[in-house]
Amino acid sequence: MNALQHLCRIADEAKIAKYPNIPASRIPRSKYTDRTANGLTTCVMAWLQLNGHFCARINTGGIYDENLGKYRPSGSTRGTPDVLCCIRGRFVGLEIKSGSDKLSEAQKAIARQIEASLGFFLEVRSFEGFYRWYEEFTRPPFL
Repeated sequence: MNALQHLCRIADEAKIAKYPNIPASRIPRSKYTDRTANGLTTCVMAWLQLNGHFCARINTGGIYDENLGKYRPSGSTRGTPDVLCCIRGRFVGLEIKSGSDKLSEAQKAIARQIEASLGFFLEVRSFEGFYRWYEEFTRPPFL
């Protein structure tokens, strides 16, 4: 069973447990894809939530202002990872990348700051890669 199949299985189990009065055959099956950055972010967020971890998606992109006819800065710190989470008491910043996307200099600087403060930073390019990292990261004994 690959990582996406595992995610779908535990998501389906969670739905069945949430709706015990509905026959399992009537509950729509979960579908996830990691082919786009948004799809990959959805997979990562679902996995973290289903496994009881705190996570928050951070939007540092500008907001389009129709009155001004341009984008306004979001006010967020440039380079902040896409997903901030706490896994077993440890701070983790996850930067989601798809295709040929690369870390910006601001993202590299934030990654160094996170690691210098004893947090963890991970560039996520596939759900399978994230899953392997997560399994290793949460394997006892952990620090």
